[in-house]
Amino acid sequence: MGEKSRSTNQKYPASVQDDVEHYEYKRLGIVSLMAGIDLHDGHVHALVRDRHRSQEFIEFLGEIDQRYPDDWKIRLVMDNHSAHVSKETLKWLPDRIVLNLYSLPNTHRG
Repeated sequence: MGEKSRSTNQKYPASVQDDVEHYEYKRLGIVSLMAGIDLHDGHVHALVRDRHRSQEFIEFLGEIDQRYPDDWKIRLVMDNHSAHVSKETLKWLPDRIVLNLYSLPNTHRG
């Protein structure tokens, strides 16, 4: 049996390699996705906005707050983004929403 040629560095089959090499990424903008999952029933809460400031985060919290009965305690686990810990957010928070904040290592931030 013959030896396999190792002279090529192609990551893709030859049929698509040319398309991959000539592809140009076009950035169309940035959006902020705020999302969470209810671990009891699998419901996904999602909000997409152009920005991620306190007012957008408060809007997201409001949608979560409206979905559950008033006597339920809501616990959220999230990173320490400035919108999550701002004066505006903390002032708005109802007593039943508990924020558990976690600092992410610098190597995981985008």
